[in-house]
Amino acid sequence: MNVYDFDNTIYDGESAFDFFLFSLRRHPRLIRYLVTVTVSLVRYKLCRISREELLALAEKNMFGLLHACPDYEALIERFWDRNMKKIKPFYLRRRQEDDVVLTASFDFLIRPCCKRLGITRVICSEADLTHGKITRLCFLENKPTLFDEIFPGAEIENFYTDSPNDLPFIRRARHSFYVRGARVFPAVLGDGIQNT
Repeated sequence: MNVYDFDNTIYDGESAFDFFLFSLRRHPRLIRYLVTVTVSLVRYKLCRISREELLALAEKNMFGLLHACPDYEALIERFWDRNMKKIKPFYLRRRQEDDVVLTASFDFLIRPCCKRLGITRVICSEADLTHGKITRLCFLENKPTLFDEIFPGAEIENFYTDSPNDLPFIRRARHSFYVRGARVFPAVLGDGIQNT
């Protein structure tokens, strides 16, 4: 089994931020969320936000954003029509039928892309868009718990990520790799031992 983070790993960029900018061009009133979205993204990438804060921010703002875009489902499809080119070539060369995508991004945005790629095994954050609630947050310490619930006892052959925040998976996989732009290189654990 090969497990991949999504944003900045197989996708070149932050898909949620790219989708926000894509939507902003079509719905200019979203400009009022620009500072909140940008600051939240920076705090998330630097792991300067707790799971509880992220959950509260997501519930407070995400549904307002989607409400401002009543055509969001069609927008998501148009977004992926335009942005599938941002799937990195290294992934397209390595892609296998049993790949798993493990990401904090939300299902309504990620699953349409994964479907196009033929990826059926996706562990991501989930939202009940009808009731405005986050039903699952796949973030930091929650990622290993969710993975083990869905794939109990699974052995990870290769793990790919852009972030040392995925250390539990870097340690767990037989081979772990960092992805930086187009470069893929072995992850080095904190004690200096390469996990390859």
